[in-house]
Amino acid sequence: MPQASHLRSAPRRQLLTSIPNGVQLAGYIAWLPRRDCTNANLGLDEGCYNHPVVIISPLVQGDEVGIFLITSLDDNDLATKYRSKNTRLNYLPIAPSNFHPDNGKLLYLEDQAKLRKKSYVNTGRQYRVPLSSLHPYCNTGRVFVLDKHSYQELICYAGLNVPELDSRVSSSQPIGSSVPLGCSESSLHPGENLLPTEEHPDVPCVVSIAPPQMNNNAMEYASTVPSHPSNRSPNDSVDGHACSSVTSVQAERQRLLSGSENRPRANLYGTNARRFRRHGPAEEPWLDKCMAEDCGGLVPICGSLYLLVWMCGYVLAAYAVVYAFLWAMWAVGAGIAWAWHGFQSLGPLVINGLRDVVVALHHVFDTVVNWAKALFLPDGTH
Repeated sequence: MPQASHLRSAPRRQLLTSIPNGVQLAGYIAWLPRRDCTNANLGLDEGCYNHPVVIISPLVQGDEVGIFLITSLDDNDLATKYRSKNTRLNYLPIAPSNFHPDNGKLLYLEDQAKLRKKSYVNTGRQYRVPLSSLHPYCNTGRVFVLDKHSYQELICYAGLNVPELDSRVSSSQPIGSSVPLGCSESSLHPGENLLPTEEHPDVPCVVSIAPPQMNNNAMEYASTVPSHPSNRSPNDSVDGHACSSVTSVQAERQRLLSGSENRPRANLYGTNARRFRRHGPAEEPWLDKCMAEDCGGLVPICGSLYLLVWMCGYVLAAYAVVYAFLWAMWAVGAGIAWAWHGFQSLGPLVINGLRDVVVALHHVFDTVVNWAKALFLPDGTH
């Protein structure tokens, strides 16, 4: 994805040994350098290196975080690069890229930041890499991170669960700590570890957190297996082994994503070009709802008027169809009556004409008979 100049500058990037103070870990855009520039054998495919990535884990597990790869698709858009809809559904575009051609989704960075190229997040597969193996996205010190709503949308789209955890951390947080970033040691029960056990190290796995409606008194962490978004489930397990789950005290947890943002979004396909904004209780930021604008607080009245107009339109259309049918029937009947009256008015003339023809034929017949008698019979013989 980067040009040659970017490849040459990759070794000069600083290791991402800590997150800048006040920066959100979840949704942070980092750079996965070339294979020969990493400090550890990550075991990734060759095509995964030297690409930007987005961190999707809200915490660091033994210096490891879950990531999605980011690609520019060789400077193509989704519709041009892939003709298969199933393949396109693995990607989510990042502004200023075009909206997704199939679902209309688009991710945004905080502070309206823009990456160097039009980029797309590949949600088809999740990876785990050491946080220390990642570099900052650029050397200028500017931070690139998904805004809260876009991170929430990405996690939900990938089939994971939105965490309720404050992932805005301090740069002094040590890497490799078993305590979630933004939490303290005191929030754990004695002997409790919030990190899930990985029964299959060869299977890519990321950390996800169950929504609070499943457990109002605790926060659950589970390992999920990467799969396509269309058949991905938060309750998936690896080869029949159930994912582990642990809890922490509710009083110690804080929300990662609070509030909502009124950002213009693309209309869903099949809907009218109306204004939409996101609604949902502040305590349930994971709810993904699109509702029509309030119309000044008169949504029920607007909906009733809209329905009434449609009903009147249908009634008028039905009346017009019935009226046209009746008019056509009247026209056919009038035509038949006119033809019948015409026939009746012409009847006497036809009868008189036929009578005159018969009389004329009879006269001709008599003339022919008389002529024949005069020609072939002797005089005075009849």
